Amino acid sequence: MRSVCAAILACVMMTSAWAQEKPLLGQFTAEAVTTIKGKTGSEKLEIKADKIRLEKTTDKGKTSVVIMRLDKGVTWTLLDKKQYMEMSTVSTKDVPGMEKKGKDIAETKQLGDETVNGYVCEKTLIVYKDKSLGEATQWVSKKLKYAIKTEMRRDGKVESTQELKNIKEVAPPDADFEIPEGYKKFEMPAGMEDMMKGMIPK
Repeated sequence: MRSVCAAILACVMMTSAWAQEKPLLGQFTAEAVTTIKGKTGSEKLEIKADKIRLEKTTDKGKTSVVIMRLDKGVTWTLLDKKQYMEMSTVSTKDVPGMEKKGKDIAETKQLGDETVNGYVCEKTLIVYKDKSLGEATQWVSKKLKYAIKTEMRRDGKVESTQELKNIKEVAPPDADFEIPEGYKKFEMPAGMEDMMKGMIPK
């Protein structure tokens, strides 16, 4: 799920040109299929403007849920025993400045339009200034304002891909983006939040 979260943050940065429009992203549900070094997994993705939910069921039948609230600048991770963790992350108000910040991290090149899974997308090459990060290509839907496909490469070889399948243009329920009733906040030990933030690519 971490790889999909990273793809979402990259997508928010790439769509910063639309930051003054509402909604920031579209509203839809999809299956986010991620392949890393030949291993494939999937998560249920729900997006509604500036609210994002990722849900994954493991082989053992357990469900993990991450809710990203760009409107509040927080991410909630639902835990066992009706607990949740809260971490401050990117917020909608940060987006207008992200485009400039993004230029300090990578150079981009527009490669024209391509249709992916039925959606006309702007294809963009992203070359990171830190060569150890490699490069990426994103296909961002003009309609959904979200990356239908993201491909990460290092030393000319594809390391991972993330692609949306079974896209349905429906409005997810508002309740899916809230902390379920009865859940209590899990207080992270000192320094743990900073460590977790460091796991998310900037």
